[in-house]
Amino acid sequence: MRLRYLGYACINMSLEKTTNKTFRLSNLNREKYLGTVSYNLNSLEDIIK
Repeated sequence: MRLRYLGYACINMSLEKTTNKTFRLSNLNREKYLGTVSYNLNSLEDIIK
C-alpha cells in the first residue's frame, strides 16, 4: 500500500491555513510541484503547532 494523501482532515477556521492547494497534472512541472508540496507541508506544520 502506498501513501498517496497526507494532510489535515479538517478545515481550520482560526488560522486561515489550508493544505489542499493542488495543481493539474497537465500543467505539471518540477517548480510547480515543489512549490505546491512546500506550501501544503508548511501549512500543515503551522496547523499542527
